[in-house]
Amino acid sequence: MDALTKGHGYQWLAIAKRPILLVYGETSSGEMPQLLLTGNTTLVVSGGDGAYIERLRRMLEILERQEERELLAQEGGGVE
Repeated sequence: MDALTKGHGYQWLAIAKRPILLVYGETSSGEMPQLLLTGNTTLVVSGGDGAYIERLRRMLEILERQEERELLAQEGGGVE
């Protein structure tokens, strides 16, 4: 979220923090989509230019793979 705030001017509104996280984000740029984060795994995208949506999808895939590698490294780190 910080990267989107700094890089694209997104402003975030925390609608709820419990029982699940619900956050809405938008920017003044009409090319960037509106975002709704629900929980830790769901992102709803509305509007925006298709190229930006595709970039966002690829960025999330990269972060997901990085997280998976870190988890595997932690699990394997304790095995001798």
